[in-house]
Formats: sequence, C-alpha cells, structure tokens
Amino acid sequence: INPTLQLSGIYFIQELRRPVPKEEHKNLRALEEEVIVNLRKSEFLIAMQKKGDEPDKVNIPYLKDKEGKILQPVFSDVLEFEKFAKGKRLRIAKVPFDKLPNVLIEQAEALVVNPMGFNLILDREQLGRILGVKIPAAVPMPAAQPEKTEEAKAEEAQTAPAAEEAAQPAEDAAKSEE
Repeated sequence: INPTLQLSGIYFIQELRRPVPKEEHKNLRALEEEVIVNLRKSEFLIAMQKKGDEPDKVNIPYLKDKEGKILQPVFSDVLEFEKFAKGKRLRIAKVPFDKLPNVLIEQAEALVVNPMGFNLILDREQLGRILGVKIPAAVPMPAAQPEKTEEAKAEEAQTAPAAEEAAQPAEDAAKSEE
C-alpha cells in the first residue's frame, strides 16, 4: 500500500547504517526528508489481537529493544505484516499516519515501522515533530512479575491494551492488497 515509503525507507536506512564517518554520508538529509514526506502520505497496518472473550476489547502486540524499551510495530504493507504475524492469530487495522498517535499504546516509547524489514524507529518526540503535535511521554510498564520460564515466554504473545479505538478493523485489507 506504500511502495514509495518502502523504497525511500530502504535507501535512507542503508545510507544511515553505512559504516563510514558521519561527514561521508551522502544526501542523508535529502533521503530523510523524502522518508518524512512518504510517511505523511502513508497508511499503516496495525496488528491487533482479540482480548479473550471480550469482542470489543483488543490488545496491541509490542516489541522490546535491547534496553527493554517498548516499541509498537506498524507495517507499510501486508507482506511486512505477515513477516511479523507468522503463527500468531492477529487482525489488522489500516490507520493513516496522522492518526498513529491515537493508537499508540501508552507504554510504547516509539513506533517501529516494518520491524522485520527496514526497521525504522520513530520515538514519540520524532513522531510529534513530523506531525506538528505534542505526544505525551510513555507510561512505564507495571512492576515486573516473577521471571517466567523460557517455555512460558515463548508461548505467551506480548500484547498491551489498545490505546483508543481510532483504528477500524481492516481484515479485508489483506485481500484488497493482493
């Protein structure tokens, strides 16, 4: 659904991660501006999971980085979503970029665009600057529970309650994108 974002995102991340001195990064600012323009024009897929037997409540999957920060994944297209959703019973909702703050879980410190792809991380401040709005700081996760076994962790999908119900379920989006 966002081919220009995919392409500009890949070019930007490749240049950003190129192992050269900072001064040698070519056109990094221009590539960044192109990604921002494409982000603003894009719609994203948000993963959701029904909350038990409560049909009106959903959980939003999240990821943790190496420092333990909560990141909320968003996807530029169905293929990127499917890479993430393998083996999980997830639904999707299509959300325009300017509505992403409405579905950002309160514990998330950042969004991660295509975590299994070019993996572009936008923290709350960056997201707010791009949109020209103030996005409140993340709320810390509740106190840690006793450590679970590796098996229990593997079986349990990491999810958090949905922020606002601004996202409309788009289960048919996958079909229309094919």
